[in-house]
Amino acid sequence: MRLSLRVTKSSPRTKYNWKEFSENRHLQEQYTVEVRNRFQVLAEHEDPSVRYRRFVDANRKATEQWVPKKEHNKKVPYSKYPEVIKATENMQETCKRHITTGSEEDRELLKEAKEMLFNA
Repeated sequence: MRLSLRVTKSSPRTKYNWKEFSENRHLQEQYTVEVRNRFQVLAEHEDPSVRYRRFVDANRKATEQWVPKKEHNKKVPYSKYPEVIKATENMQETCKRHITTGSEEDRELLKEAKEMLFNA
């Protein structure tokens, strides 16, 4: 009998734009009203842990409704930058030239091209 372990990918967490929220008075007021409305429904004499759990849930739902979400920006890898592409092409051409000629001058040019690529 063979057992296999499955790795489940967790869903990505939503990121909220708290800076935009803190600058927008209207959103803050709507958020406050939403939490108050949900929290006022609670009974006064219920267990404190249940009351707190409901308060947290009211805040979570108000956050989902009134706090703007951050946009997901994919980062471009360094290898896709135009400066890096140009430096890579230059180094490859210089390397080919140095391999065919084997001259000391081409070796120095290759060294400079590698340094330019490193700096890019």
